[in-house]
Amino acid sequence: MNDTKKCPRNMVLSIFQRIGGDDAVESLVTLFLSRVFNDPNLHTFFSDISMAKQAEKQKSFLTMAFQGSSDDDGELMRESHARLLPLGMNDYHFDLVIKHLEASMYEVNVAPELIAEVLGVCESMREFILGRAPHK
Repeated sequence: MNDTKKCPRNMVLSIFQRIGGDDAVESLVTLFLSRVFNDPNLHTFFSDISMAKQAEKQKSFLTMAFQGSSDDDGELMRESHARLLPLGMNDYHFDLVIKHLEASMYEVNVAPELIAEVLGVCESMREFILGRAPHK
């Protein structure tokens, strides 16, 4: 067998599959949101949102992040976070959320290389979430 051949793209497992699918995302979201909702530096942004409603949004985001993002995902992130910008959301808050996500992934035993991939996808959304990416 030729070891230099690459696996066809459709055979490469997504982060979502490698992390454990729906059950793993569910556990991760529960832990992550507990951290975020209990962070006094982030309370302003979540004070009018129920944890259950935010959990659904977060599951959707993480599923997107785990499966790879597209330009359309960036525009969705811009729209869904626009209401937070007048409340003062900035890079500091984005970084806090990312730190909570990273710590949560470590706590549920996500492999470090998968954590790095997910954080890379999240970072690619920063400019959209903070309203600084150019509009299409």
